[in-house]
Amino acid sequence: MTALKTGSPTSDPLRDALRDETKRLIINCTYTMRGHFADNARLSRWDRWIGLPATLASALLSAGAGVSALIKSQPWVTFALAAAATLATAARAFLRLGEQAEAHGAKANQYLTLLNEVRFFLKVDLLDPRVELGDLTDRLREFWKRGDALNEAPPYGISSRSYQEAKRGIESGEASYTNDPLWKELDS
Repeated sequence: MTALKTGSPTSDPLRDALRDETKRLIINCTYTMRGHFADNARLSRWDRWIGLPATLASALLSAGAGVSALIKSQPWVTFALAAAATLATAARAFLRLGEQAEAHGAKANQYLTLLNEVRFFLKVDLLDPRVELGDLTDRLREFWKRGDALNEAPPYGISSRSYQEAKRGIESGEASYTNDPLWKELDS
């Protein structure tokens, strides 16, 4: 991730401390947000890979059980097909991969919202000498409280695989706008 450089109009130690804490919050939000997005993508893929075949198999097995019951041939075939369909449905319901993916995506978006507000706070509000330090301190405390509240709500964490994926992406510059072609175009 490129350095979050800010030019301090004054060398006030409290303003500098607020800037450092704001940077920490940006880093926390960035890693956590990207990790939740990675978990969302991974769980969504698993939901499609498991969910569609399980749904189709369940439908086919149920239909087979129905046909077997109509033909009145072997009751154990009806039972086996119905049991297999029930197990496929139960396994999918137990895993809840789609629901978990959605929860990670929603949480990632909440971190993104917080991150955008905190980044603006760092790049604009902290640099405005007209804003009183008490107001800046209060706002930063509120940002941290929101981040803590997000941490305390499910889903509680991200997988180590998603964390490593997020870390690789951040280290490669994916979280930086400065190398983005649109950023360069708007800069000219």
